[in-house]
Amino acid sequence: MIKERLLIFSKIGLLFDVLFTVAAFYLAFLLRAFTIPLPENVPLEFYSLAWLLFIIIPVWVVLLSHEEAYITPEKKPRDTYLPAVRAVFFGTLILLAAIFILKVITQSRLFIILFSVIDTFFLLCLRKWLFPVLASREIKKVLIVGNKEDMNFVREFLSSSPIRFHTREFLEDNGKFDRLVADWIDWVVIAATPERFFRYENIVLTCRNMGIPVSFAMKENYAFARTRFDVEAYTGLSLLTLSTAPELSPLLLMKYICDRVIALSLLFLTFPVFLVAAVLLKIESEGPVIFKQARCGLNGKIFNLYKFRTMVKGSEERQNDFLNLNEMNRIAFKMRDDPRVTRIGKILRRLSLDELPQLVNCVKGDMSIVGPRPPIPKEVKNYTPRERRKLSMKPGLTCIWQVSGRNIIDFDKWMKLDLEYIDNWTPLLDIKLVLLTVPAVLSGRGAY
Repeated sequence: MIKERLLIFSKIGLLFDVLFTVAAFYLAFLLRAFTIPLPENVPLEFYSLAWLLFIIIPVWVVLLSHEEAYITPEKKPRDTYLPAVRAVFFGTLILLAAIFILKVITQSRLFIILFSVIDTFFLLCLRKWLFPVLASREIKKVLIVGNKEDMNFVREFLSSSPIRFHTREFLEDNGKFDRLVADWIDWVVIAATPERFFRYENIVLTCRNMGIPVSFAMKENYAFARTRFDVEAYTGLSLLTLSTAPELSPLLLMKYICDRVIALSLLFLTFPVFLVAAVLLKIESEGPVIFKQARCGLNGKIFNLYKFRTMVKGSEERQNDFLNLNEMNRIAFKMRDDPRVTRIGKILRRLSLDELPQLVNCVKGDMSIVGPRPPIPKEVKNYTPRERRKLSMKPGLTCIWQVSGRNIIDFDKWMKLDLEYIDNWTPLLDIKLVLLTVPAVLSGRGAY
C-alpha cells in the first residue's frame, strides 16, 4: 500500500517536473530575448530553440529517475533536493555537448545556463512544497495487530513515512477485532515474526470478508524480509509463491527482446572484427577460432558459451598444473600472465574482444546484454545455497562485476555484486551498466 501510493505520487511528481521544466524553458527564452540584446544579424525566435525540448524532456525524465529524485519509503522530501540538482547539472552538460556537436548558434549556450538555473529553482520548489502536500494529502487509518514488542517497529516506520497515517493498536489477545475493524479501519498491518503467522488466520479471514487490505510486517533481518510473495488462485487451488528474483514483468520481457535486437545489430556492426580476429588466430596457432565451453545459465540450465579462442590448443586439460598460481580465492580460477594465452589472445582479452561471440548467445536467448556472468558447472557445484541465487537471472555479457574491476575483485565480493544486481534490477540500471562498460573496457582494468 505504501509503495503503490508513493509510486503514484512519483508519477504525478514526474509530470509536474516535465511541466515546470517546459515552463522554465519558456521563461528562460523570454528573459534571454528581452533583457539581453542580441546582435542585429542574430535573430532569436522561440521556434529556433524549441527543438531542444525533444532532448530535454527525455533526458530529464531519465536523469531524475536515475538520481532517485522522488519520495520513497526511506526518503524524506529534503533528501530529494540534491538528486534533483545533480539531474539538472548532468542534463545541462548533455545539452551543452549537443549544442556543440550540432553547431547551434553560440548565444543559445547562455540560454541553456539561464534555463538550468531557473529549472533548478522550480524543481526545488516542487520538492519543498508540492510533493509533501501530495504525499500527505490522503490520510490513512491503520490498525496495527500484534504484541507490544512486535508493534514498535511498525509504529516507528509509519510515523516516519511521507504518507500521513493515523494508527491504533490491537493486542492479539483482545478479542474485539471484528467490531474495531467495522467501526474504524482502512488498512490492517499484522506485526509478527514468520513463525507466528498461523495465529492470525481468523483476522486475515475477517479482513478478507470485509474487503479490508491486510499486510504482514517483518523486520529486515528476518529470513523472509526481502522475499516477494505472490498469491495465485485457480479453481480448487491457491498458490503462495516466494521469490527473490525479478518477476517476469513487461519490463523484463522488453529487456529480453532488446537483448536480441541489440545483439543482432552488434553482430552486423562488428563483423569486420570477427574476420580480422579469425585470420590472426589462425595464423598464430592451430585450433578452432571459436572456443565453446559449457556454462550455467538461467536456473542452472547448461548451454555452450562462445568466445574467441585465446589460448593454445589443449589448455583446459592443463589447468590443474596451474592451480597453485590461482589469484582468485575459493572457487573460480583466474591467473595473471597465464602462459597458455597466445599473443593475439592477450590483446583480445585486454580489449574484451574475446567476448564478442557471446552476442550469438544473446541472439539465441542463452544470455542477456546485462546480467551476472555465467559460471562453469564445476564452480556451481561448490556454491553455497545463497550464491546459487545468482542463477535466478539470465547471465549477461556485462555486469556490476565487469565494470567494478573484474579479476581484481575477490570471489566473495563478486557474488555480492551479482546478488545486488538481481535484488535491485531496473531497466535504468542496465542502461547505466552498459554506459559504464565502455570506459571499463577501454581502460582494461582487471582484464587478463
